[in-house]
Amino acid sequence: MSAYAALISPVHAMEHVQHYGRHLISLDEKQIESLREKIRFLQHFLQVYSHGGGSSKEVEKLESQIADTAFTAEDIIETHVVDQILSRPTNSLLFCDLGAVINDMDFINKKIKEEKGFKDQQSRHSIPSSSSNSTSSSKNTVVGFDDYLIQVMDELTGQQRSLAWAVLFIFPDNNNGSRIIVTTRLANVAKHLSSYCLEMDFLDDDKSWNLFCEKAFAQEGCPPKLEKIGRKITRKCKGLPLSIVVIGRLLAKSYKTQEYWENIAEDMNSILNSGDDEHCLKILSSSYSHLPAHLKPCFLYMGIFPEDHEIRVSRLIKLWVAEGFLKPKRSKSLEEVAEDYLKDLVDRNLILVCRWGSSGKIKTCEIHDILRDVCLRLGRKEKFLCVMRLLSPDVPQGISGERRIIIHENVPQMKYYLQFHHALYSASLARSLICNFERFGQLSFTSRLLRILSVIDRYRPEAVFHLVNLRYLALRPHRVFNYALPSSVSLLWNVQTLILRGYSYRIVLPSEIWEMPQLRHVEFDAIFLPDTSTDRQDDFVLGNLQTLLKVVDFRCKEEVLKRIPNIKKLQICYDDFSRRYKGESYYYLYNLNRLKKLESLNCFFHKLPNRIDLLQNFTFPCSLKKLTLERCGLHWEDLTYIGSLPYLEVLKLESKAVDNSNWIPVEGEFVSLKYLKICQCDLIYWSANNTHFPVLEKLVLIQLPIREIPLGIGEIPTLGSIHLEHCRESAVISAKKILDEQESYGNVGLQVRAIFWDKTELKSFSETMELESSAASDNFQVEAIW
Repeated sequence: MSAYAALISPVHAMEHVQHYGRHLISLDEKQIESLREKIRFLQHFLQVYSHGGGSSKEVEKLESQIADTAFTAEDIIETHVVDQILSRPTNSLLFCDLGAVINDMDFINKKIKEEKGFKDQQSRHSIPSSSSNSTSSSKNTVVGFDDYLIQVMDELTGQQRSLAWAVLFIFPDNNNGSRIIVTTRLANVAKHLSSYCLEMDFLDDDKSWNLFCEKAFAQEGCPPKLEKIGRKITRKCKGLPLSIVVIGRLLAKSYKTQEYWENIAEDMNSILNSGDDEHCLKILSSSYSHLPAHLKPCFLYMGIFPEDHEIRVSRLIKLWVAEGFLKPKRSKSLEEVAEDYLKDLVDRNLILVCRWGSSGKIKTCEIHDILRDVCLRLGRKEKFLCVMRLLSPDVPQGISGERRIIIHENVPQMKYYLQFHHALYSASLARSLICNFERFGQLSFTSRLLRILSVIDRYRPEAVFHLVNLRYLALRPHRVFNYALPSSVSLLWNVQTLILRGYSYRIVLPSEIWEMPQLRHVEFDAIFLPDTSTDRQDDFVLGNLQTLLKVVDFRCKEEVLKRIPNIKKLQICYDDFSRRYKGESYYYLYNLNRLKKLESLNCFFHKLPNRIDLLQNFTFPCSLKKLTLERCGLHWEDLTYIGSLPYLEVLKLESKAVDNSNWIPVEGEFVSLKYLKICQCDLIYWSANNTHFPVLEKLVLIQLPIREIPLGIGEIPTLGSIHLEHCRESAVISAKKILDEQESYGNVGLQVRAIFWDKTELKSFSETMELESSAASDNFQVEAIW
C-alpha cells in the first residue's frame, strides 16, 4: 500500500524542517497543522480499512488519490527546502501550492465520510470456507480419521481471528476423538491457539520431486527424457509446496517435450503468478491484502533486491528509515521499530531468516522468488517501485513519473547503456536510485529531490552534494590517497546514513560534520574525525548518531564524546605511526565509559601497544553488549575486568588480542556471555567449567594451539554449538568427547563442527577416531578446506 507510506513521508519532512533544520527554513504553521490534521484522518482510514483485509475498486481508487496528493505535498515541501538551502526564495508559491493540496485532501476526506457505509459492510467478515474444500485433489491430505469430525479452519487472518478463537473454545474435549485443525501463516496465532504447533519446513529435494511427479504425471511416472529438466524445475521451486503443486498441474496439461519444459524453467516466477493459474497468485496476494497498513510498504520494498539475494538486515533497516516507512514510537528508536516490523513479517512467513547474528538478532534474510515476484507485480501496479531490466533491449519509456528506480544487471551493449542513461535523466521525480553493479559509470539524473542514492561505482563524493534532500548516501569514492571530504558535505542537512566503502585510503572529515544533527549512521573504511571547536557555540549535538565506523586514532576527549551521547556501535583503530611517540593516554581511552548507550565496540591496534599503559587507560561502559578486540596484547588474567561487564553477550578476541598461553577464568565472570570467539591467540591451556560461562550458547575457536577444550564446558546447559577451525587434532577430539558425554546424558541439542586445513589432516583425524572407537553422531560434522 503505497498510500500509507506516502502519507508518512510528508509528516517526516515537516518534522525535520521544523525541529532539525540548520538552515532558516520558513513554513506557515497554520498550513502545516491543517495538513497534519488531514493526514492523520487519512492514515486512520487506511489503518482501519487494511485491518479488515478487504479490497474494493472504490477503495483502490481512493488509495491512488491519497498517494498522489501525499506525493504532491511532499514534493512541494521538499522543493521549498531545496530552494531555500540553495538561496532560491519561494515562500509565496509554497503557500499557494500547499493550500491547493490541503483542499484536495479535504475533498478526499469528505468523500470518505460520505461513503462511510462501505467500511461498515466490509468489516462484517465471516470465517472463510476451508481452502481445502475449494481445492480439488486426488489425494486426501488428512487421513485416518474417517469416523470422526474434522473441522479445518484455514488461513485465519485479521478480524477473523477473534471470532475464530471464540468458536474454537466452544467445542469441548469429550474424548471422542474429534479434533479441530487450524492452519495459519501467522506464528503468533498458532502459539495463541495451542501449546503444540507443527511448523512446516520447506520440502527437501526428494519430497519436492515426489510431489511434483504426483501432480505432473499422476500414476504414470516421469519419462526418462524429462527427468533432468523436471528436477531442475523442481529445484527452482525451492521447496515451496504451493509452487510445486501449481507448476506440476500446469505441466500435467502441457506438451511433454524437453524444449517446452526448458522454456517453462526459464520464466517460472512469471508463470506461477500469471493469470493462467490464478490459484497461486490469489493465495499470495491474500497474504499481502491482510497485512496491516504499516507493513505493506516494507514488504513491497523487498522487491528492490535481486533474486536469490541474501539481504543484510542492517542495510534493509537503514533504507526503511530513510524511505520514511516507519511510524515513530516514543519509547523506541526508528531502528528498533524497524526490527519489530521485520520480526512481524518473519512471523507471517513472508520473509525468511538466513543467518542469525552473534547477538541473537537477525543478521541476513531473504524472500522466496515467487513472493519477490508478487512484490514486483504489486509494486508496479501501485507505482511503488520500478526495477529496470538492463538485459532487455526494451528500455522503459515511462519512468519519468517513477519515485523508486532500481537497476540490478550489467549493461550488455553500449546502445542500451546510452538509452538507460537517457531514461534516468528523464526521471525528474525519482526519490530513490539504487544501482547494484559496477561499471555503469557516472549516473545522470535531474531529480533534485533524490532521497536515497546507493551505487557501487566510483564517484567523487562532492559530485552529489548538490542533492541536498538526500537521507541515504552509499557509494565508493575515487581512489585518492588521504582524501579530505569537502565542507560542502554539510549541505546534506537531512542525511541520515553516510556510507563510503571500498577504498584503501583514509578520508579526513571536515569540522562541518558536527553540524549535521540528522546523522544516524556513518560508515567508512577509515576516517579521521576532527576535534570539536571549543570556541564555537553553534556546533550541534549529534543526538541521533548510533553508528560510527571506522575512526582512525580516535581521541576520546570529553568534548567529543558529549557530541555523540547516544552512539551504540563504534569501531576504532590506532595507527602504529601516530602512536610511536605517544602513549595510550594521548587518546583518552579512559573516557570510553562516558558513552552510556554504547552496545558494540570494536578496537584494533596496528602494532601491539604497551600492555601496562593500555590497562591503565582502557575502560568500558557497563552498557556494552558486544566487544571485539584485536592486537591488544593483553594477558588472560586481564580479562577479569571485561568479564565483570554485566550485559556483555558477545566477546570476540581476534588476532593477538591476548598474548599469553594459560587462561584460568574466575567464577562469577561473564554472567551474560552467549557467544565467545577466540581467533589466532596464543591459548594453549584452558581451565573452565559451567560456572565460568553460565549462559554460553556458542563457542568458536579458530587457529589456536589449544590442546583440549575443558570437559566442563559441555556442562553449560545453554551450550548449543562448538565450532573449531584449523585447531589441533587433540582439541577436536576433546570436543567430540564433550559431545559424546552430553549425548550419553540425553542432551541432543549440542552440535560440534570442525574444519581442517586439508584432507591429510582429516584422514589422520578419522583414523584416530577409529582407533578410539568413537561412535558416530549426526551432531558431529568434520570437513577439510582443500
